[in-house]
Amino acid sequence: MKKILLSLAVLAGFTASAASYTVFDIENPGTWTGDKNGWTNTEDANGFKISYDKANSTSDLKSPSDNTYAWRVYKSSSFTITSSKVDMKSIVITYDDYTNGSNTYYAELTLSEGWTGTLNTTVYTLNNESGSKTFTGTAAAQQVRIKKIVVSDETTTPSVPDTPVTPDQPATTIKAKLATTMADGDYVIVTPEGVAKNYTGDKTFGYLFIDKNAKAANNEVTASSDYVITFKQEAKGYTMKDIHGKFLGMDATHFGGFNYYEAADATNSNCYWTITIDADGNAKIENAGREGAFVSYKAYNSDFEIMTTDKAENPLVQLFKSEGAGVEAVEADANANAPVVYFNLQGQRVANPETGLYIRVQGNKATKVIL
Repeated sequence: MKKILLSLAVLAGFTASAASYTVFDIENPGTWTGDKNGWTNTEDANGFKISYDKANSTSDLKSPSDNTYAWRVYKSSSFTITSSKVDMKSIVITYDDYTNGSNTYYAELTLSEGWTGTLNTTVYTLNNESGSKTFTGTAAAQQVRIKKIVVSDETTTPSVPDTPVTPDQPATTIKAKLATTMADGDYVIVTPEGVAKNYTGDKTFGYLFIDKNAKAANNEVTASSDYVITFKQEAKGYTMKDIHGKFLGMDATHFGGFNYYEAADATNSNCYWTITIDADGNAKIENAGREGAFVSYKAYNSDFEIMTTDKAENPLVQLFKSEGAGVEAVEADANANAPVVYFNLQGQRVANPETGLYIRVQGNKATKVIL
């Protein structure tokens, strides 16, 4: 009889498996009740509930369902996950990968007792070996933006970057001269602080932050070709098109960042601009669809941004017209003579790689290879 019971216990051990539960997903954030001081969602069928507390934050809280892209957890605010049924042993938080210039919205949290965490860029893996019915995280350092939270009744191994070696890529530069008159062509936007960089995110709005290492001298500048904006005269005014094929415009109400459109004539896009350049080379780029709205720059989050504004006191920008390709920052031919180095998928260098999958690095080129 004892042998039979033992066999059943062993069998049960083999058939048991960990269960995971999605307790928040921005794609379906659920119903929340509360106000600027705190929000709570309804306990779900698996017994999970989340409460979002203002704590020491100076910002009024918004419902986690207010934004379509992420739940904003403001700096110094806290959220708590409670479970009436499950002993939580791991929580995996997926952050938004949106960047605003040099600012990101993913960071480690201050964790409640018993929890430890490993942050791999936008994936934050939290574990509690003993299991717990409650977890509290506080955005002590900065605002974070959460897209998804998954809870499990077993601990989870933190994810490892798939490509730990990221060599620099060749960057083409262009030379440009200060424009004193306007004509169709490729331009970079220049301020005394440096050259404006194109927005690289995947949202429909964004800012042009400044490359402080690219500064004009003697009415000339050398800058990355990634910063080029193509200006073209149309019947309604000039269009501005970035290297991603997006037109820079303004919606009907907002100032600050640009809105980005697939077509210049998209509904309410305001993608046409009138441009006048004064004797000092300052360009007044005014939106044709919103009188008094023009392009300028200002300090923002310890950085500078090119922005749209209705404030005349903000300084204007200058336009430098591209004269074509400059130099290659890295010569591709140099790769052929560079030594070959191998790394495993954890980013550790391997002197004598054997059979398996490795990262092969030669010069500035990295590839996955199977030996």
